[in-house]
Amino acid sequence: MSLYAKIAVESVILPVDKLYTYRIPESFSENLRENMRVVVPFGKGNKKSRGIVVEIFRDNKLEPKKFKSIFSILDKEVHISDEMMKICLFMKERCFCTLYDCIKTVLPSGLNISFSELYSVNGEIDSAEDKYKEILEYISKNKTVSFEMIKEKFSDPNIKKRLNFLVENNYLSVEMSYKNNVRDAKKTMVKLSSDDEVYISTICRRSKNYEKIISFLKDNGDMSKKDIEYYTGVTHQTINSLKKSGVIEYYDVDIYRAPYEYKTKKIDFEKNPIVLNYFQKKVYDDILSVYDKKEPSVYLVNGVTGSGKTHIYMKMVDKMLSEGKNSIILIPEIALTSQLLNTFYYRYGDLVSVLHSGLGLGQQLDEWKKIKEGKTKIAVGTRSCIFAPFDKVDLIVIDEEHEQTYKSDSSPKYNAKEIAKYRCTLNKSMVLLLSATPSVESMYNAKEGKYYYSKLESRFNEKALPDVEIIDMKKEINDKEAIPVFSSHLIDGIKENIKNDKQSILLLNRRGYYTSLTCKNCGEPLQCDNCSISLTYHSKNKRYMCHYCGFSVEDTVSCKNCGSEMIENNGIGIQKVEESLNELIPEAKVLRMDADTSSGKNTNDKMLSDFKNKKYNVLLGTQMVAKGLNFPDVTLVGVISADQSLYMEDYKARERTFSLLTQVVGRSGRGDEKGRAVIQTFTPNNDVLKLASMQDYDSFYDDEIKFREMMKYPPFNDVIQIMFTSNMEKGLIESATFFKKYLKNVIDKNISDCEYQIIGPNNAGIYRMNNNFRCNIIIKCKMDKNIRKALKLSVNEFMTNKLFKNINLSLDINPNILY
Repeated sequence: MSLYAKIAVESVILPVDKLYTYRIPESFSENLRENMRVVVPFGKGNKKSRGIVVEIFRDNKLEPKKFKSIFSILDKEVHISDEMMKICLFMKERCFCTLYDCIKTVLPSGLNISFSELYSVNGEIDSAEDKYKEILEYISKNKTVSFEMIKEKFSDPNIKKRLNFLVENNYLSVEMSYKNNVRDAKKTMVKLSSDDEVYISTICRRSKNYEKIISFLKDNGDMSKKDIEYYTGVTHQTINSLKKSGVIEYYDVDIYRAPYEYKTKKIDFEKNPIVLNYFQKKVYDDILSVYDKKEPSVYLVNGVTGSGKTHIYMKMVDKMLSEGKNSIILIPEIALTSQLLNTFYYRYGDLVSVLHSGLGLGQQLDEWKKIKEGKTKIAVGTRSCIFAPFDKVDLIVIDEEHEQTYKSDSSPKYNAKEIAKYRCTLNKSMVLLLSATPSVESMYNAKEGKYYYSKLESRFNEKALPDVEIIDMKKEINDKEAIPVFSSHLIDGIKENIKNDKQSILLLNRRGYYTSLTCKNCGEPLQCDNCSISLTYHSKNKRYMCHYCGFSVEDTVSCKNCGSEMIENNGIGIQKVEESLNELIPEAKVLRMDADTSSGKNTNDKMLSDFKNKKYNVLLGTQMVAKGLNFPDVTLVGVISADQSLYMEDYKARERTFSLLTQVVGRSGRGDEKGRAVIQTFTPNNDVLKLASMQDYDSFYDDEIKFREMMKYPPFNDVIQIMFTSNMEKGLIESATFFKKYLKNVIDKNISDCEYQIIGPNNAGIYRMNNNFRCNIIIKCKMDKNIRKALKLSVNEFMTNKLFKNINLSLDINPNILY
């Protein structure tokens, strides 16, 4: 009876994403297991494609000749657990993406395998037609040549067809070559392999260096080649020569590329328990009582900034470790990992692994392996850390749970909080959400009784919240500057802090120097060549740059509309703020932290370390400085322009602004001295700004939930954004209109009593991005299996319609930004 496999294949489009049946060759039957990656022939041209085995089965009713055979096995071991496969299937259903895309997402990039076709000449080439001889001669000269090399050598669009012809007519042979993107890090160890003392004595008489090596191994046991060379002074050639005698032998052991170097000594966490105050202990005891029920649960802790939420969840981690259980800790920004990891490494040492995209591929792979092999019990990282390959997850902590970075903007467009809740269901474990400004959806679920809930209303050790002043910048306008960067009040505060050896944090969530540019002559904005968005001037490289596609031009560019070179700079970027600050306060030592200054590996860690060590007295940054940072000497926070995020055309604009301001204000006064904050704005009477300055989350939530209910936004409905993109403008709106009509017909015909609203199609807020035109449809409804089915039918109909072959479609459920 033949053996078959159902396989998810890469590079398929959504409508044909299904499990394909392949025959398993007898030679693979002993080594192939479910959840292993393989290479299979796919499509009419039998293109070699990666796939993953989802199911292995026998069936004597199937005719083996009708099924293609698996070409090769890529893995020596299973990398994806049954739980991870369930998570992939869960993501596929909810994110409208292919199963293989989900599989790539849960695996570290270092496990990716690239493969190419290698061609070699079989023998006689004289009988080949002239048009093929040049190819054959090139391959014959080089013996074995990859397809990539042949393609680069011959600028022939039909080169693949020509190669296939030569293979079919036996002029060429082709085989596959596989290469791991990242190799496992290994260390070569040396051990004695003979206990024949007479023979060993004979070998030692041949060379004093041989005697040194053997004596060293007898005294110390197995050692690395490097250590033997270092401690005995022999060369690696001598060790290799001794190996040939059979007295010693080599073997490899895995080593792990450490992502961070920490000089702090690990303490014994069991002998140094975390001490909680009365309010923290009450919350901790409530969390523990829920956890002890051994049921899937979500617990939300709403605590003002500085209330000690970290101590509570670390106490829970202590509890997990005392029972031999595993924990995942999610944080919203890579920039926050350094401070938190210092704390975690100090307390838990080698029990901690870290996972985030800022690590090198080798480091990511090593950390992933340590988790999978059970060498660590705690995984700390950003969004993708939710896929940490523990056999069982007992606690998932999501710190700053309101942050939008937990939602992916690229396919699969998953939300780490949703994945966390699903893993919690599979493992009967707990998800612990923490925030000073919980997302509206999380607070609604808490008030509806779907989540457990506790609140911390005061700071740790009863420290007072910062005093906050809202400055009306209209009153600061003077003859020298039409729109000043700083209020006099904020400048005085920074000077006073410097005088008193204290530190300040300044927030402006805008990169660049000038944020908008217009022609003085005709008034036209200076836009990107590829996107319908204004360019931003960057002073460091003296170029106008697009922050969406990377396009840039020199600052000598002229207006495309009228040819004038009189370009007017408007708006304030963070580079302009830095320059102005240095001019106004020369004694200020300013550290700027944004995407332009912190792009290098471990740059964030060095910057924050330097600020902590008081090499700088002012930290100026974008939103990354608003979250989770804890510097005791920061007693002043300034918000340069509080208005800019408030009036975006998006239903989450008010919530984002409130959270950002509340969070950044909370960075002040975390040490012995009371803090203060200055919020600069042109709309000082705005309710969101007033409530954020008072850190009054409850009042903000009460206002916001009424607005969401009235407008039928989450949590009362889901928002589905369907984006249509094409490099051709013609027919784009018509294609979206077709999709809308088809979807509406499917819903009306198949789903009774479905309340929904379809808005659009409309041009996207950024109509052209990277030379693609964009329009969208927004749907408001409750996402359930019936709506998902209707969307799938509509997507399949659209993507298989030849009229729309040049138009791409993507879906995003509850996106971070509607644009």
